[in-house]
Amino acid sequence: MNQNHVLVLGGSYFIGRCVTEALAAAGYTVYTLNRGTKPKVHEAVHEIICDRNDAAAMKAALAGHTFAPAPFMP
Repeated sequence: MNQNHVLVLGGSYFIGRCVTEALAAAGYTVYTLNRGTKPKVHEAVHEIICDRNDAAAMKAALAGHTFAPAPFMP
């Protein structure tokens, strides 16, 4: 497991955007998984484009990735 890589589902709107920006600013390698309908949140964020309601697509999109739990960020 990569201790510095975190995954945010969505991550491009409302609370997810704030969490994504805070994690990136804190030095985490941030990945977002979303449908790709909104502009990229931060230049350092890696996007995984996928519909999270499609289990087969999620499995394929996340193959080879490992993520660590991120600490709670106030």
